[in-house]
Amino acid sequence: MLREKITILVGAAVAALAAAPPATAAAEPLKPGIIDANPHEGIVRAGQPFAIKVVARNVDTRWATAVQPLVFHLSNTKSVKGARKVGAGSIPSLPKKTSRAVFDFSIAIPSNVKPGGYRLLVCRPVSGKLPHCSKTIKLSVRAPLPPKLKINITETDFGTHAIGVRSMDEAYVVTNTGGSRSGTLATTLIGADPGEFTKLSDGCNGRTLIAGASCTVKVAAEPTEARLKADPETPLFATLRVGATSGGFVTAALSAQGTSPVTLEVTPTHDFGEVVFGAVSAPHEFTVKNTGIATSGPLNVISSGPDGSQFEVLAAGNTCAGAILAPNATCVVSARFAPQPVLAGGLLDATGYLRAIDTSWEVPWGLLAYGDGVMTGQMRTLTISPDDHDYGSAEALEESEEQSFTVTNHSGLDVTGAAVVTDGPQASVVNIKPGTTCGATLAAGASCQIVITISPTAGGPQQAQVGYRGQNQGPTVDALATVTWVGV
Repeated sequence: MLREKITILVGAAVAALAAAPPATAAAEPLKPGIIDANPHEGIVRAGQPFAIKVVARNVDTRWATAVQPLVFHLSNTKSVKGARKVGAGSIPSLPKKTSRAVFDFSIAIPSNVKPGGYRLLVCRPVSGKLPHCSKTIKLSVRAPLPPKLKINITETDFGTHAIGVRSMDEAYVVTNTGGSRSGTLATTLIGADPGEFTKLSDGCNGRTLIAGASCTVKVAAEPTEARLKADPETPLFATLRVGATSGGFVTAALSAQGTSPVTLEVTPTHDFGEVVFGAVSAPHEFTVKNTGIATSGPLNVISSGPDGSQFEVLAAGNTCAGAILAPNATCVVSARFAPQPVLAGGLLDATGYLRAIDTSWEVPWGLLAYGDGVMTGQMRTLTISPDDHDYGSAEALEESEEQSFTVTNHSGLDVTGAAVVTDGPQASVVNIKPGTTCGATLAAGASCQIVITISPTAGGPQQAQVGYRGQNQGPTVDALATVTWVGV
């Protein structure tokens, strides 16, 4: 014999339903039988889901049960007639000899149901007849909670974007987490820069949300040229506000940064090497390329940076001056290193930038579209001439003939604390001779003489260095010449 029992719980409320034996066909639907449990009362709030547990068993040793549909009705009486359907579900097939199976359901009393006492019926539909229902469960329905809006994202940084380029969008989902319908929603962009952001879609404005319902607003950043030129440094800020007269309001903070759609790149980095004050290096050609997404305005190319005045932009071959570059287009310009004596100050290493500027993005407080190519060079304060001398074959223990070297101060400042120096593996055989005029100070622009001989002490190839070393308003500067010979 097939026998089933179903127990239904609502919070602390319990009702039991015993099933009468069905026909002997396998998997035949359960049929309701005699109600044998006493009613209990549960308290729920309209609009808020609550849990129901259905406990079932199949004590038959031969057959499984069939899937059992369930419908939940709310009634002012104990009858299903005139009752309101508030939920539905089903109990799956139960294997034979199932002693206990628990199934969870969630239902909610509609928020427009008036507070008061009701009966909840758990029923099984029957074809062509009124459904068979459990013993009714008393429910005390309380008024629904007021509407309350919640937003999934409260802050978004859209990043940096060029003028005319829209950012990826962000989807803001607004949900009514309260227990009753909200008022009519209104969505607005407010704050310092609402015009720099755009609503791509708005599923919230002008609608209401029932309890648990959601809507979505999609927003993207879209910086404008006017705002960037007005204030290029300050990021863009705005607030997305979604509110209703009933349900309150929610906000999301929005931020972004605008940049010029023109991006200039100057290549390559170049080191001009060592150049004496007052002289100039060989020119070097640089390439300017527009790597942005828009055509530039007229270009201007200058030398800038910490030592920009030590470099010169050349007019010859300059195709960048006034040029208008489309995206990926290029132009060329040459520059050279030209250290100035009057600006020496002991400065030996110079760094500057070959700067290409889009003049259409030049505003009083800054440059919004430019590119820099790095230029470096070393300024030579002192020179010695000749910078090398070969004595040829030199007899050991014999003093050679005299050799004179001229040291010149090319800077605009005196070299002080100076002295003639010798260096190298055979420095001890170098003799400083009378006629040497290089002393403790060498005035700006002046020259002096160093006169030497050598007295070799060993055979074979030999070398040493001779020169002049001092301070040029701080930094140490020197000029050295190499002397070589073969001892015999």
